[in-house]
Amino acid sequence: MNDSNQTEKKRSPKGLIAIIVAIAVLIGGAAIVMSMVSSNPKVAYFKAEKDSYDFIVEQLEKKYAPEIEWVDKTKETATESKIDISANYNVPAQDPMMMDPAQIINNSTLTVLTQTDMENKEISAGLSANVAGLSVEGFNLFLTADDLLLQTPFINEVLQVKDEDLGSLLHELDPYTFDTEESIDFAQLFESQGEFLTEEDIDYLKKEYLDLLYDEISEESFTSTDEKIDVNGDSIKAEKIEMALSEKEVKELLTLTFDKMKNDERMKEIIKNQLTYGQIGGSLVETEIDEALAEYENSLEQAKQEIDNLHIPNGINSTIWVNDGLIVQRDLSIEIGPNEEDLVTLSVTGSQLLTAASQWFDYNFGFADNFDEGSFQLAGELTWKDSKANDTVTLTAADAVITYEGNETLKDGSRDFERALLFNDGINNAEVQWNGVANYDKDQMDSEHTFKVGTADLPMDTVGLHLNIEGKVIDGVEIPENENFRDLGTMSAEELNNYFGTEFYPALEEWMYGLMMGGASGF
Repeated sequence: MNDSNQTEKKRSPKGLIAIIVAIAVLIGGAAIVMSMVSSNPKVAYFKAEKDSYDFIVEQLEKKYAPEIEWVDKTKETATESKIDISANYNVPAQDPMMMDPAQIINNSTLTVLTQTDMENKEISAGLSANVAGLSVEGFNLFLTADDLLLQTPFINEVLQVKDEDLGSLLHELDPYTFDTEESIDFAQLFESQGEFLTEEDIDYLKKEYLDLLYDEISEESFTSTDEKIDVNGDSIKAEKIEMALSEKEVKELLTLTFDKMKNDERMKEIIKNQLTYGQIGGSLVETEIDEALAEYENSLEQAKQEIDNLHIPNGINSTIWVNDGLIVQRDLSIEIGPNEEDLVTLSVTGSQLLTAASQWFDYNFGFADNFDEGSFQLAGELTWKDSKANDTVTLTAADAVITYEGNETLKDGSRDFERALLFNDGINNAEVQWNGVANYDKDQMDSEHTFKVGTADLPMDTVGLHLNIEGKVIDGVEIPENENFRDLGTMSAEELNNYFGTEFYPALEEWMYGLMMGGASGF
């Protein structure tokens, strides 16, 4: 009996996580369902949520229109980007007999040259460096829908791996980790173009889940009254709309959602694509993906089984105050837990005033359980008037305060900016400054960025990083012709060992030796 209880306790957190995520979708996700005009409190509630979200996005898009336009252009046309990276290091050498690191750092530059054509599924990246007079260049990586290619300055051939051969190559290199059937569809890597979800995925999730939740929530759960409130010193006449979902209603919505998610093959395909192609630092192998999907189904089934024993004594209570169609204040609270004695209270309270010139907000996020309680505050104001910005955002949690400050001016496609991120916990403090200028002119752009870091023990001008970026539209990506290629994907383990042992590594060592000897005088 005790073992059973211990097993249930160990399983509870996993189920609770799934339940809380579903509730988050229920509260916030359904707000982006549709845009309708009606005096119905239910419609007015979700319409105000959607319109407030859309308004903020619209203002940000206006504010950063040149940057967004350039990013869109890189997705639709072939572009080239050159990034020169340098640094300054002004710390005196501790030992005059030793080499001064500042001499190397302050006289070195790293250059990254990339070409991208997302439509034709081609990318190239070249790396070169000048380290205190020592020049290194000739490293180029290419990715197409079918091939991964590598050029180096020390071998007179291009190393090639086809996507269809990647599984066998990985297996030859590490047979204990990789199966021979595992591979990556290189073409798929270009589909999302760096986005977490495709537009088709987002449309599907909206239609199948947010619309479903919207339809299932009863109109009787909403009430509306008029009320005067004070927001940031202003007296505002607002429509107060309350959503009150009982414990039974919340459980029914959770059960409906979990059932649909568990049996939704399209949802599983979306998750599989994210696990396969959306990993930072690499994709999961097939066996790991299968395990993750199985765990996904098990977690949903476990969460569903725990719904009956879940305690939400006061249901979900969310109140918003609306003025001119936009939310000016909100109050959300929920108590949830596996039993009456182990409840977690979550709350969101705050105000906001949204105009084209200023988006002011002040929100408090709180939690409490039987052992602890806490909160953090997110407050600030984003402005944009006469093409000038003066932004401040502050995150406060316990004794720690993180503040963002930004001043920007946009004129004729040129943005000058001074930005700073400050941290203070009452004992330590630090500041990161980011200053520069960015110019956007039709089919080209250039920008300069300077980063500085300062603390109580490190003066601001001691360490710095500089980036010069140039971008332009090009006709297409330059990919090596299919000649003098070394196809690694078709080689056996013995052939790979022989190639790297007798050709690749000896050529690398000889090149490095010649490089160091040629640049020895520079050190």
